[in-house]
Amino acid sequence: MSATGTETEVKLWATDLAAIADRLSALGAECVQPRTAERNWRYDRPDRSLSARGEVLRLRQDSQARLTFKAPHSNSPHTRIELEIGVSDFEMTDRLLQALGFQVMWCYEKFRTTYR
Repeated sequence: MSATGTETEVKLWATDLAAIADRLSALGAECVQPRTAERNWRYDRPDRSLSARGEVLRLRQDSQARLTFKAPHSNSPHTRIELEIGVSDFEMTDRLLQALGFQVMWCYEKFRTTYR
């Protein structure tokens, strides 16, 4: 995500992670976060109004917890405004969101390695 809060993201399916890591290194990329497990909970209103507008409200836990709002995609299918804040307590943030009327609609776990 940029300093202006605009995210440009492309996700690819990869089977040979070692070859990709070698190629990124050859291109000058630096691993800034080794392979880390994360859990993600996506929220919406009972009427799914966020999804209907193309918006995302997500709570993520990896080495830290973060609450993220993603606006609908802009002109490019891979670019959107993203607003994110760190939170100190994943479970309490979940309770707060549910008290405000949001529901967990989708949970997923994955591993992520970050390069810059």
